[in-house]
Amino acid sequence: MKKKTITLICIVCAAVLLAGAAVPLSIYAVRKSSAVPPAGYEIQPPRGIMEFGTYPQSAVTDDALLAELNALDLSWTSYRYYSGSVALDSAEQGDFMQYADVTWQGARYRAVTASDYRPYCCHLPNEHTRLYKRIELNKVYWFRWDPIRWIILDEESGLMMSESVLDCGAFCNLLYANDPKGKIALGIDLIKTDYYNDPQQTVYATDYCTSDVRKWLNGTFLETAFTKRERAKLALTPLDNRAADRKWKKYDSESCEDRVFLLSFFEVTNPDYGFSPQPEKPDPLRQAFPTDYAYIMGSWAEEDPIAPGATWWWLRTPSDHSNLNCCVSFYGIANTTSRILPYFPDFTDTGFRPAIRLLNAE
Repeated sequence: MKKKTITLICIVCAAVLLAGAAVPLSIYAVRKSSAVPPAGYEIQPPRGIMEFGTYPQSAVTDDALLAELNALDLSWTSYRYYSGSVALDSAEQGDFMQYADVTWQGARYRAVTASDYRPYCCHLPNEHTRLYKRIELNKVYWFRWDPIRWIILDEESGLMMSESVLDCGAFCNLLYANDPKGKIALGIDLIKTDYYNDPQQTVYATDYCTSDVRKWLNGTFLETAFTKRERAKLALTPLDNRAADRKWKKYDSESCEDRVFLLSFFEVTNPDYGFSPQPEKPDPLRQAFPTDYAYIMGSWAEEDPIAPGATWWWLRTPSDHSNLNCCVSFYGIANTTSRILPYFPDFTDTGFRPAIRLLNAE
């Protein structure tokens, strides 16, 4: 984003604040936060790849095939994505993006169309988006269901993570804030305010066990990416959901067991899995790129001189505040604290890079 654009946004934000809307100023600037460009990457030994399950990934570009697909009768389903009017409690589901799945000549395809843009944050209006230059409204885009490629992290336990970012979305869709003095409305003291994922304000917004991403992984994704036979091969994995540092133990989420999950901060810094043990070190194994489908869904994949097309992706580990989840940046840096990135859990442009364990892994 150019400096003139940033200035304009700041002016607009100031006008909104004067009008009385509750909008944190920093929420507009945070998306441009970035790590220090790395000097280079160390060469990593090649790791095994396994194909297992399928998911919409590759864009269909063949004109003849597109004509055939566009001639089909489609039954549309809404993604029920969120948008709002800036205030945290304004996020509501809408039907502005929809999809339709079909099988044609022995292959499976997904059609996607949008009547409005998906915002990069659930409580922001639709115009706050990454999709302006990516999609044309009311046009139909097609994607092929491809085999999912998994990087084998540990052969003995069968632990694998998806090679690509397969989709994107919020860690939790709805945020509730303890803001008795209206400081969020003034755009100050953001990290001094507590955030929750329930209106009773009993569970922090960074809690993985009650998160929307966990529900999506073990609901929508599990049911669509894997056949019944494939689901039977997925091990039920115990998950340690502690915060990234014992200093932040108040944000611990309870342990749980899942068949599909996000990796933790501790796993992506485990050298036994091939990762750099230094979270701040750029790591090619941690670095990830979105599929064509994830890109159209709004994955934050910006042109970068060092990591062109790379994107951020969620970890399940809480950080040092109730609105901060650990995540991995463009360069494969595992971010943990508010000093690096004040990161709201309802940002939708952060990638989902699922992990699984296969039973009887060979």
